[in-house]
Amino acid sequence: MPERNTGVAADNRIELRIGINLGDVIVEGDDLYGDGVNIAVRIEALADAGGVLVSNTVHDHVRDRLPFLFEDRGEQQVKNIARPVRVYRVRDAAGPRSPSAPAPPVLPLPDKPSIAVLPFANMSGDPEQEYFADGMVEEIITALSRIRWLFVIARNSTFTYKGQAADVKQVGRELGVRYVLEGSVRKAGGRVRITAQLIDATTGTHLWADRFDGPLEDVFDLQDKVSASVAGVIEPSLQAAETARSAGRPTADLTAYDLYLRAYAMVWSSARQISEALHLLEQAIARDPRYGPALALAAICCYRLDREADRPKGVDFARRALEVAGDDPGILANAAQALAYFGEDIGAMMALVDRALTLNPNFARGWLISGHLRNWVGQHDIAIEHVEAALRLSPRARVGDSLLAIGGAHFFARRFVEAVPKLLLAIQDDPSFPLPYRFLARMLCPYGSARRRARGCCPAAGHYRCGDIGPQPLSEPRGPRAFLGGSAPGGGRGGMSQTRRLAAILAADVAGYSRLMGADEEGTLERLKALRHELVDPKIVEHRGRIVKTTGDGLLVEFASVVDAVRCAAAVQQAMPERNTGVAADNRIELRIGINLGDVIVEGDDLYGDGVNIAARIEALTDPGEVFVSNTVHDHVRDRLPFVFEDLGEQQVKNIARPVRVYRVVTAARRCRRPSRCRCPISRRSQCCRSPI
Repeated sequence: MPERNTGVAADNRIELRIGINLGDVIVEGDDLYGDGVNIAVRIEALADAGGVLVSNTVHDHVRDRLPFLFEDRGEQQVKNIARPVRVYRVRDAAGPRSPSAPAPPVLPLPDKPSIAVLPFANMSGDPEQEYFADGMVEEIITALSRIRWLFVIARNSTFTYKGQAADVKQVGRELGVRYVLEGSVRKAGGRVRITAQLIDATTGTHLWADRFDGPLEDVFDLQDKVSASVAGVIEPSLQAAETARSAGRPTADLTAYDLYLRAYAMVWSSARQISEALHLLEQAIARDPRYGPALALAAICCYRLDREADRPKGVDFARRALEVAGDDPGILANAAQALAYFGEDIGAMMALVDRALTLNPNFARGWLISGHLRNWVGQHDIAIEHVEAALRLSPRARVGDSLLAIGGAHFFARRFVEAVPKLLLAIQDDPSFPLPYRFLARMLCPYGSARRRARGCCPAAGHYRCGDIGPQPLSEPRGPRAFLGGSAPGGGRGGMSQTRRLAAILAADVAGYSRLMGADEEGTLERLKALRHELVDPKIVEHRGRIVKTTGDGLLVEFASVVDAVRCAAAVQQAMPERNTGVAADNRIELRIGINLGDVIVEGDDLYGDGVNIAARIEALTDPGEVFVSNTVHDHVRDRLPFVFEDLGEQQVKNIARPVRVYRVVTAARRCRRPSRCRCPISRRSQCCRSPI
């Protein structure tokens, strides 16, 4: 819209207000109505011109999936809606912040001094020298990071403020730091001037400011002075020996240094630029054959290009980098990753990365590389922990490589349902990098029932391999190149397409099914068949559900309406006591039902993704004869159905990153006759036993 309004007088501009809500709607012909529509309209009325506001239900579904920031506007009382609606403003991560918008949630301060170094302003007047100012900031960040007691936010996160007039208090809240360093670089002729000031982000107080002048050949001395001065202000007790650990001067050849800085920006922006970056790095190495950072980054380029012709060159670059690395964590970690990928002893390479992290515990990329290597040796959960540590140290960095590592960890662990969304997001971050496509290609192979189990219906899905029918122990990966190279076993899936949609997912199974089958296999199967034919399937049809798949005693059902899903579950459970009349307690068939409302991935007639996983995990928590629902279900139906919803608190469920708040559905058809038999949490038992069940 701003482009369309260019040249249009302010009074004549067309500016849109947009409001979005996710909710249950009533369909009548081509028309929609109900609170799901009403809330969207009311939110739109609250939006600023040119703004987008969303409800909390939208925010909860997309906050981890889209590259936008969501500013909490608080709860808003809107017309004709009984409960207040929490509203969020959507803005681009790199765009300017609305002056009236509240800050994002505050990150907690670490338990040690913490700092973010903002991009220094380039005062040279020459846009071509922008990279030089950025390089100076990177060197200062590296120097500060090597002070062991200092928590330093990574470059990629702080550089999202580049070109903005950032408020240091806001920066401190968004990055979770107490101190902010900002400044400028002026380069003229053969001299450089660095100015810097340290600010307490909690109060806005200036703690320290200074200026450093010197010839270009002493630029690294200036870096040491800045880092030593800042460390002295933050923690006077830091020993001079610790400040001496600041990054060593990589080279006195500034031309080679300039080439390295230009290449560095290319390597991490797009895989399409890696060849050009490698060319620049080779020029830098020709000027300074012992320039460790360039050697290590050139090895990474050879690894990311993944061409057999580049392998010998990549190995040579990495080995030469290690010869000159000393205690530089960046050189050690980058060289180790490249050599591990090219087939060197991976245990030795992991030791090098561990050494790099010992030298610099705040080295975000080091934790990321450690995650990749842990994946390659089969330590998948540790890999995820290390990548998450990298994301905490650099919360505003591009996340494509991190998502690739997490997706790869789930892939190697055969958690395909969790792997796919991460890999798809990694592709969105850099569509030109081939590794995520290879992971996905390996998963999109026809491996029959094992594949269906891996999509969320069988807790043992991690014990099956592509093409297998029965359980087999997983073998350790043979190394990244062997595992990811070549074609997928069994061929590809050809034209199978994927889409996403919102759905209410009902997961159900029989409590004690193994015990029932052990006692009377034929009788149990007959009674279960009758139950399906006479009660369960008709109720699903009555409430407009679709059976996605069955797994012995289990069902996975999709509903377009979450209200219909809860009504169906309640109707089934209300009818079960009558069916069990006269049946011995040990022989009764009792169902457990879990319901979730969430985003699902659709492939043919099948569904998978976190929307399905959470429903299955909630069902596993459910007591026999009960219905448990997620908070997303509760928020949509609590005022629309004549049931009581008992809050069971947040539950940590397997393979789901965030805890899920769970509610027990209490209908008016049953009552808790004996408190001793109530299955509600103790803290809520007295309330439950006064309520209809």
